[in-house]
Order: sequence, then C-alpha cells, then structure tokens
Amino acid sequence: MTTNADRFLTVTAWLTYVAGRLTRKAYELILPKTRYGVPDFLDYPEMLAYLENAFGDPDRIQNTQNKLYQLK
Repeated sequence: MTTNADRFLTVTAWLTYVAGRLTRKAYELILPKTRYGVPDFLDYPEMLAYLENAFGDPDRIQNTQNKLYQLK
C-alpha cells in the first residue's frame, strides 16, 4: 500500500481497494461493516486489525515460542 500511495489518495480509496481484494469468509466478514460500497472503518490499520482479530493466530506468542524451540 505504501508503494502505491500515489494511487490511494484518500482513506476511502484504501479501504475500498482492500475490501475489493478480499474473498470468501474475509469478504463476508466485512460486508456487514460496509455502507454504500465503502467499508466503515476509520483507517486502513483499523480494518487490518479487525481482520487479524477474526483470522489471526489466537495464541501467537505460545506458537512462536514452540516454533523457536523446534529450531534447536
């Protein structure tokens, strides 16, 4: 997104682009938070946090520690 910042001059443009790239469950999750085709988030990081909360690793710290121990 930062590489093409000149193409996304407004928050609405960023949010609409990201929402348009989503598929299946991620898109279905965003739909209720969309009004008139525009996702209802304050900014791009808020939208990513919303998606991360829904799809991210619920036990990221423990799983990362386990992976580190497996490397030894």
